[in-house]
Amino acid sequence: MKIFPSILLALPVLLVLAGCAMPDASESPTPSKTTASSGALTILDNNIDLGEIPIEGGDVEVAFTFTNDGEEAVTLLGGETSCMCTEAVVKTNDGVTSPRIKMAGHGATAKLDQVVQPGEQATLVAIFDPMAHGPNALGVIKRDVILQTNSQTTPQVRFSFQGNVIKGSQKSAVAFPTPTAGDTEIFAFAETSYDFGTIKQSGGKVSHDFAFVYNGDEPLKITGVPTSCACTSAKVTPTTLQPGDTGVLTVTFNPNLHEEPTGKFFKTVSLLTEPALAEMPEVKIWTEIDLDLGAEAFELKSTHDESEEEEHEEPEYSSITPEVFASMLQQKDFVLIDTHIPEQQHIEGTDAFIPYDTILESAELPTDKNTKIVLYCRSGSMSRAAAYQLAEEGYSNVYDLVGGKIAYDDFIVE
Repeated sequence: MKIFPSILLALPVLLVLAGCAMPDASESPTPSKTTASSGALTILDNNIDLGEIPIEGGDVEVAFTFTNDGEEAVTLLGGETSCMCTEAVVKTNDGVTSPRIKMAGHGATAKLDQVVQPGEQATLVAIFDPMAHGPNALGVIKRDVILQTNSQTTPQVRFSFQGNVIKGSQKSAVAFPTPTAGDTEIFAFAETSYDFGTIKQSGGKVSHDFAFVYNGDEPLKITGVPTSCACTSAKVTPTTLQPGDTGVLTVTFNPNLHEEPTGKFFKTVSLLTEPALAEMPEVKIWTEIDLDLGAEAFELKSTHDESEEEEHEEPEYSSITPEVFASMLQQKDFVLIDTHIPEQQHIEGTDAFIPYDTILESAELPTDKNTKIVLYCRSGSMSRAAAYQLAEEGYSNVYDLVGGKIAYDDFIVE
């Protein structure tokens, strides 16, 4: 007869252990009997890295924009999150906000019944509570929000974010170097190299901030942030500097873009400036990849030889900011190619639409490898991959728009 109290005492422990378990595929919400749609949902910027998340800093919100790139409306049927610490809502253009989406077993599966029309954008806002698992739940986290739809192409859409939960209520302060008299470094970085250690192929993108002080004696503009490989991207803030200004170069690495060398390897990021400097500023990231997904999961199937990268002192292609791109458009002397799939609304002046993963086979690609070519996509990742492929094939005048059409649209609105 003492068995019942024992079971009751064990239940709280079981519930705590189950709190962050990934929902089993068999437990996913079952779509209702809705007519299948040929529409397809595309997430504009997924696998978002939140960086440091102070555990005492309160809830953190992360917004994902997604769009219906098909020709028929898509109905959102249901949703759930991968952990009880994460909830979400969907907001559509018609002003409708969904019921709160929660983890299966921690509230009824959300019935959404929201419609995303062809060409329409909607927003999913994920809310992460870093204190949900108690004050000692520190370390790297990865969470997902899963939507069920009536789309034949995208019946399930997964929004992912990650971060590192740290102690306290504030993020770590960025350590800017202190200028010293007679400092000969025009760009003085607090560190010029960073080691991510071993990261999982399945873990999503990782980022690191390189803080710097500009020690030049005249105003300077950063016109691009070229990287040594398509798997590495970078952005810098601010892009216009006065003597003594500080800034941050954020470098992001994608461990699942394509095949990388075995063991530890590095990638480089440089700063292009106007006026040009005698020595181009450069930082380096190191990492080693745990290939837990396998080569079949790579986003880009082409391979490359790391030793070839090291032989080039100059970047293989140039990355340009929206500001520089806008200036180039005023006196357009280049071929502008949109590489995003599925096809999006193009930037005015676009000469060709060539999907990034078939760019080398396209008849619309200029055959003269000295042709000046500017590539863009929606947020930057696909055009980087395309730029890398063209550079490998010997194209010598290739430019990649950092941040893609989204960053350019934001720039021209400002």
